[in-house]
Amino acid sequence: MWFWITICAIIFGLFLIMEELIYYLWNQYVYGPNVERQLKRKERVKRLLALLKKRPPAKFNDKNQKESSL
Repeated sequence: MWFWITICAIIFGLFLIMEELIYYLWNQYVYGPNVERQLKRKERVKRLLALLKKRPPAKFNDKNQKESSL
């Protein structure tokens, strides 16, 4: 019994994915790509990569710290 329920759920899920893909591709064909959205997406990815990129730790001069504490 569970076998058939699982098979039906998988088929239904694949049907939903295919339907949404066809809808998306049709809108791309009719209206063309949204250039502004693509540029915003690229900028977000660039900012995210810049945040994730490891930066070397800042090096402090011991001499400057000793002079400022006097």
